[in-house]
Amino acid sequence: METFKQTKYKKICIVANDAGGAEILKSFIFFSNSQFSYILTGPAKKIFKKKNKSSNYKKIINDSDIVITGTSYKSLTEYNCIKYCKKINKKVFSILDHWVNYKIRFVRNNKFILPHKLIVCDKESKKIASKYFNNILYMPNPYWKYIKKKFKNKKNNTKHKKFLYVSSNYNRTKKKYKDKWILQKLIKYLEKKNNTLNLVIRPHPSENKNKFKNFFSEKIKISIDKNKSLVNSLRKTSIVFGHNSMAMVMGKICGLKTVNININGQKNYIPRKYIDRFI
Repeated sequence: METFKQTKYKKICIVANDAGGAEILKSFIFFSNSQFSYILTGPAKKIFKKKNKSSNYKKIINDSDIVITGTSYKSLTEYNCIKYCKKINKKVFSILDHWVNYKIRFVRNNKFILPHKLIVCDKESKKIASKYFNNILYMPNPYWKYIKKKFKNKKNNTKHKKFLYVSSNYNRTKKKYKDKWILQKLIKYLEKKNNTLNLVIRPHPSENKNKFKNFFSEKIKISIDKNKSLVNSLRKTSIVFGHNSMAMVMGKICGLKTVNININGQKNYIPRKYIDRFI
């Protein structure tokens, strides 16, 4: 499989809405010397901490050598930019994050449109994507590289470790279960184990922190994560809990223990090597 080489592109337009692709693209920029322009909406705006310099996305695309997009579950941001790039024959590549729902990311109103190339960032996603697509490039995951670099460079002065729960924000999907059910299962599990634990809830970038304000336990202390950086949250924990969460995978990459919370009838999409235990 061909490897993606960004060094031959001087002016790159970044397009993103959902958090998964945005985190990869932000880290990609961190290790790059190219010039970048941005078309950002939704959670990606908070992740990049940037505003679009122009409301005319077509002009931004026209002024670039290549366009690289994330992929979203519902947003039209990446889809419309891919569609426009194909129309004017501008090279457009898209990052595939996570390991699930690859095809539906490129379908809106029953219309399927693909970029010129798809970029995968690990062996598992490469295997899955190869079942559906032919135009695939490989790039070592820059977000993983970035997280490991930052995690190692920061000293951990925390004496008392806390447990971290990372939300996936299933409320935005059509799933029958919701994040509160997953969290309630975890709280019951921890209550049986110990009554001196601290559980920190880290909301997904796409959800409101107030969603979790009513969670309470008489046996364990529950608080909402105030760290803007995932690295800072990981440094203060010994175990990361979640359900199909990429933030949980980041914990494993940094050498922490990870626990996936099982839900009846729901497949676990994260490769087994990133999970230490299931409950």
